[in-house]
Amino acid sequence: MLALSSRVVRAHEPLSTEVHGETIMMDSQLGRYVNLDGVATAIWRELAEPIDVATLCDRLQARYAGDSETIRRDVLAFAAQLIENGLVRELD
Repeated sequence: MLALSSRVVRAHEPLSTEVHGETIMMDSQLGRYVNLDGVATAIWRELAEPIDVATLCDRLQARYAGDSETIRRDVLAFAAQLIENGLVRELD
């Protein structure tokens, strides 16, 4: 189960481009397009290298307004969704 102590990283590098602060990806493995908004794009950038979820949350807290509990909850949910879709993997 994904937790704040979990280390995560991108599973692969889909074709992607940033347009007006958002990321548009073509994931050939999934056979679909994925559009990430500004905050999701910031998370995607951080996932280029292995990072624990708590550190990722701390970096987002420093960058964006929001209470830490909401950020943690949302990041855990989003990371779990990325894992479920094969875009991110959890490291042992």
